[in-house]
Amino acid sequence: MACVVDGFISTAAAAIAYSLQPRVREYQRGHHVMRVLQDLVAAFQFLTRIPLPGKTHTQDAISRSAKFFPVVGLVVALGAIGLRRALGSHLALPVAAVLVLTYLVLITGGFHEAGLADAADGAASSDNRAGHGKLH
Repeated sequence: MACVVDGFISTAAAAIAYSLQPRVREYQRGHHVMRVLQDLVAAFQFLTRIPLPGKTHTQDAISRSAKFFPVVGLVVALGAIGLRRALGSHLALPVAAVLVLTYLVLITGGFHEAGLADAADGAASSDNRAGHGKLH
């Protein structure tokens, strides 16, 4: 929804600018497209280990790129689905599942797996103050 609102605001602003000064049209489209591509690259750089050019790991770039997080998730998921389908007819299901999981860990740097491990660590830790932080 935010992406739609942002696009509407950008389009409205561009139309107003063009009505005030028709020469701005040649500058608008290129800048907006570059900003969108930079935000998309920042989302891939932040959520995956895919080597992409450009250094966009600033707080502002990551905040702007959040609208592309679902796109990154879709690309990663499509890769996992494609790998599963390619391996499914050649390997046993458990072996294919391990390979797909390995792909996901390698492509994301274990992003979700680290969160799962942190949650398990928190659930297994002691509640009393003397044993705080120790595992059972």
